[in-house]
Amino acid sequence: MTGRRRPRDESGFTVVEMITCVVLMGIVVAPLTLALLQAITLVPANKVRTQAAIDRTFVLNRFSDDVANAQGFLWDLFPTRGEHAQACPATAADAVLAFPYWGGDGAIYRARFAPGSGATAVRVTRQPVTGGVPRTESDVLTGYCVPGDGQAPVEVHRIAPDPAGLAGPPSEYERLRLLVRVRPGPADPVEAVDLEATLRVTP
Repeated sequence: MTGRRRPRDESGFTVVEMITCVVLMGIVVAPLTLALLQAITLVPANKVRTQAAIDRTFVLNRFSDDVANAQGFLWDLFPTRGEHAQACPATAADAVLAFPYWGGDGAIYRARFAPGSGATAVRVTRQPVTGGVPRTESDVLTGYCVPGDGQAPVEVHRIAPDPAGLAGPPSEYERLRLLVRVRPGPADPVEAVDLEATLRVTP
């Protein structure tokens, strides 16, 4: 006895098979879609963090080189001078820290404060000097501060181990410290960059 052959017009999938297939596709596609969305979101964030790390390393190396090559320094640091630095200045201001090299070259650092609505934009810039001529100024660190931060966004400290020679001969070296505390965005948490470098103060 032979089984009944399915007629040609009955070939294909049943409704139950189609529903089962759609359900299985949903189960498989949903986590893949979620993973894809997370990847799209994380790639730019990782790029920003990587670039920030590169920028900080560059600033650290450049600042150390500028201080080490300087024959001295000139400063007009209000409102960033050491323990007297202002917490998030409410008025526009520029602070200047210049390092003249031997031979007419050098570098000029500036901290620029531009108050806005609820937050103050902070820019730390570097301007190279070649043959006594200032060149193009570029940003090295940028961010924001808000009045409630309670700490100065930029501080410059001159660290002389024994400037009066009370414990012996005056030190041949002293250290400069550049401390920057800014928010990447006005609503972001504060991030700190702490730079120190050694300056030879006697030939």
